[in-house]
Amino acid sequence: MSGSPQFPKTIRILRHGQALHNVQRGYPHRDPPLTEQGFAEAAFASKELSNNLPELVICSPMTRTIQTALTAIPSLSSTNTSNSVSGSESSNPRLEIWPDLREAHDAICNLGVPKTQLANAFQAQIALDLTRCREEWDYEAHSEEAATIRALRVREELSTRPENNILLVTHRAFIKYLVDSSRFENGEMRSFILQSDTLLLPAPSTHQMVSESSDPDSSGSSQMEYVNVRKRCSPIGNSIKTYVRSQMPQRACGP
Repeated sequence: MSGSPQFPKTIRILRHGQALHNVQRGYPHRDPPLTEQGFAEAAFASKELSNNLPELVICSPMTRTIQTALTAIPSLSSTNTSNSVSGSESSNPRLEIWPDLREAHDAICNLGVPKTQLANAFQAQIALDLTRCREEWDYEAHSEEAATIRALRVREELSTRPENNILLVTHRAFIKYLVDSSRFENGEMRSFILQSDTLLLPAPSTHQMVSESSDPDSSGSSQMEYVNVRKRCSPIGNSIKTYVRSQMPQRACGP
C-alpha cells in the first residue's frame, strides 16, 4: 500500500495470548511460546478481527506475539510469503516485525532469539520480514527512558503510515508506554484513535479475555473506554509520553 498518511487512524492493541512464562513463574528460557490457553485466547480475538480485518499487523520479534497474530488472523500465513518483503500489495493484511514493540523488562523470558532462528521456526507458515531485526538479540537493556523513546518512535512511525486500520501485537509492560490505560490481560484487545500529533485518543474498545476461570461474554456487547489524554514533557528532553486516565471499572488482575 502506498500514498500519504490519512487521519484519524484506528490502532488496535492486542496483548499476546498466555505463554509458558505466564503460568510457570521463573520460567528459565528465552522466548517462551504460547500455551494451549494462549492459542485459545488468540482464536477468540480472531472472532472480532474477522469482522474488521486490519490492513497492517505489527508484532514484536517474539514467538508468542507472532503465534498470536497468525492465530488471530489466519490469512496472514497465506498472504505473507516471501513476496511480502518486496512490497507487493494485497487486499489481505500484511505482517511486519518491529523490534521497538518488544517487552519493557529484561527477564530472560523477554529475551528473543537470533533472527535466523526465529525465521526458521515459522518458515512452514510464513516468510517473516525481519529486515528491521538485528542478527543477534543484543538490544539495549531496559530503562524507563529507553522504553518511553521506543513508544514515541512507534507512535510517530504509525502516524506516517498510509494504512488507516492497524493492529499491534505486543506486551503488557510496553503497552503502558504506548498508552497508560488499565492493565491488559493475555489475549485482550482494545481500540484507539491515532491523530496526526501521535496522541492515542478514545475509541470504542471491545475487551476480550479467555481464561480458565471465566468464559467470554456471550452477549456480544462491547464496552466503551473513555480516556482523557494530555501531553507532558518526560524526563528525557523533548520526547513526549502519553498519559491516559481510564474511567473504566478495573479488572481484577489474573496470574
